[in-house]
Parts: sequence; C-alpha cells; structure tokens
Amino acid sequence: MTSEIRYGFVGTGGIAGTHANYLKKIPGVKLVAGCDTNPQHLKDFAARFEIPKENLFDDYNKMARMKDLDAVSVCTPNKLHKMPTIAFLKAGKHVMVEKPMAMNARDAEAMVKAAEQSGKLLVIG
Repeated sequence: MTSEIRYGFVGTGGIAGTHANYLKKIPGVKLVAGCDTNPQHLKDFAARFEIPKENLFDDYNKMARMKDLDAVSVCTPNKLHKMPTIAFLKAGKHVMVEKPMAMNARDAEAMVKAAEQSGKLLVIG
C-alpha cells in the first residue's frame, strides 16, 4: 500500500456523501471510485467528489478488481451489505460497512470470516 489511501464507495446516495465529506478532509486519503445501480446517484456523487469516469461502476464486482483501491465504504441499503463487503474483503480491500452490519447473525458471521481470512480490516459504522 502506498502512503496514500485510495478510497471508494459502494452505494453513492444518502450517507455516502457524509462519509466522503469527512474522508476528503483527511490528509493522505484520496476518493477514487464509486459504484451504484442508480445512474443519477453515481453521476451526482462523481461530480461532487471529482471521481474519474473510468472509476465509476454499476457492478461492485468490477470495482473490487481495481488495483488502485485500498478501502471502501459500503453504503448500500441494509439488506445489501453482505455480498459487497465479502467481495471487497476477498479482493484484498479494507471495508467500512454502514450499520446495521447485516440482517442476521449468519450473514454477519460470514462477513467476519471473510475479514479474518483476508487479513483486512472490517469496520462497522
């Protein structure tokens, strides 16, 4: 990892803007990617936070393959936290997932197991 933390967002509406506003104030953090199935949310987020067009995705699996990405915030609707969290952990990225972590204990356990196996940080907001 470089001295710069390259950060992305899965789910770019609502709370993602709050996360991004705070993160962009931290020296060494660069906002570099976004993913959303709502094209307007993604477009607005990208314009607001100067995310390059080539780093905008409608499929988090494609974003997880980015080499120049260190960490993500998963800001999707609650029922959609599990799968992107696991995908990014398996791809070697640190993950901050919004609360609630998961919809049930089984999903939360799968997310924790993915973090343990990856050696990456999993933080619940």
